[in-house]
Amino acid sequence: MRVAYFDCIAGISGDMTLGALFDAGLSQDALKSELAKLPIGDFEIEVHTVHKGPIAAKAVTVKVSGHDVGALPAAEPRSSPRSRSLAEILAILEGSELSPTVKEKAARAFTRLAEAEARVHGVAVEEVHFHELGGVDAIVDIVGAVAGLELLGVEAVYA
Repeated sequence: MRVAYFDCIAGISGDMTLGALFDAGLSQDALKSELAKLPIGDFEIEVHTVHKGPIAAKAVTVKVSGHDVGALPAAEPRSSPRSRSLAEILAILEGSELSPTVKEKAARAFTRLAEAEARVHGVAVEEVHFHELGGVDAIVDIVGAVAGLELLGVEAVYA
């Protein structure tokens, strides 16, 4: 079984996760091909090497070009970034051509985030609106991490 271990000595973010996966051998072209299956508008992934003291690592930036359009009703203004409900994000995932496993795991990640937000704010999960997490960059980070793990054949993750 292939295992990924993240040593999160200073925390971790979606872009840091993607950088770690690229450092572990994930093909940028393969991930970009997978992420192109998301109906969320135009975006680019930029990957470069950074040095933090004696340590080199991949840094990832998601740049949104054009409009952030996933799951927007036709009459709603198209601007980026925008907040999205869990239902909107799940609709984006369901409407994609991603593998069933990536769809399910990404949906589970967003659902768990919505449940945590709901608890913190004392509202129902259906009332949660992701602000930063609803933007294209956060969707790319989360779905990209799930797809990247699948592309690398990782079956278990530890931190």
